[in-house]
Amino acid sequence: FAPRTESERELERILQGSEIDMALVNWLIAADIPEFQDMTRDAYFKQLDAMTEQVRQDIAKMQKVAVARGESINAAKTRSAIFCNAIIKLRFAYAEQFRQESLTPELLKTLYADPNNICLAGLLRTRRGSCVSMPLIYLVIGQRLGMPVHLVAIGKHYFIRWEEPGYRMNIE
Repeated sequence: FAPRTESERELERILQGSEIDMALVNWLIAADIPEFQDMTRDAYFKQLDAMTEQVRQDIAKMQKVAVARGESINAAKTRSAIFCNAIIKLRFAYAEQFRQESLTPELLKTLYADPNNICLAGLLRTRRGSCVSMPLIYLVIGQRLGMPVHLVAIGKHYFIRWEEPGYRMNIE
């Protein structure tokens, strides 16, 4: 299908490149969703910039602690743990509805029909998400900080993988 909106045209250009900025891609998807019409591109990126800077500062503090403990901050296991702990400090959490043990297919369909549960913009707004939106904050901030993180999909479940030569860790 041919792109109809400015967001769709910009997304088309990005997807033809070799490097994909997932923060921008997620914004361009959200920009045309009515539920996010009250969120501006500038506000979205300011929020991500502030969170990225917070994670950068927390990583620096945690690195000092790791060094004081005699840990090598060059070790992949240490770097990935520090990164994950810094993201956790942002206090995002799974939406309560997704924590139910007996989610029926109908309820899941309803939950995933809500853009707040699947888009990064919704996660930023509500600070609650799903296995679709929660990995995005790790991915976007990780990309911005040059971390070796990748989005992984297994069936209908998504998570982040930290992967570099000799080390692989799945992040839930």
